[in-house]
Parts: sequence; structure tokens; C-alpha cells
Amino acid sequence: MLEDTQERAKQRAQSHIDEAKDELGRQMFDILEEHFPEQTKAQQREDRLQMFVVGVAVGILAHYLFNR
Repeated sequence: MLEDTQERAKQRAQSHIDEAKDELGRQMFDILEEHFPEQTKAQQREDRLQMFVVGVAVGILAHYLFNR
């Protein structure tokens, strides 16, 4: 019984740690966006371009595979 309680406590603690890390990451990202808006916009443009290229590649591949 004690081992079960310890295990549950350990799992809850790990869950809290993971949530804290996620929140810290979000806060850091927000701060970076505020202090470096030009770089953030450039990165977003680059990300959108990459997503577009991947979308086109997937579309071409799907067209090729389904129209054989």
C-alpha cells in the first residue's frame, strides 16, 4: 500500500513538472516574440513556406498514387 501511494505521488509530481515545463516554454516563446518581432515574423514566413511545399509534395504524391 505504501508503495502504491509513493508511486501515485511520484506520478503526480512528474505530471506537475511536465506542466510547469510546458508553461515555461510558452512563456519563453511569448517573451521572445515580444522582444524579437522581426525574427518571429521571418520564422513564421519560413514555416508557412515549408508547410506549403510539403502540402504540394503530398498532393502530387497522392495524385500519383490514386490515379495509377
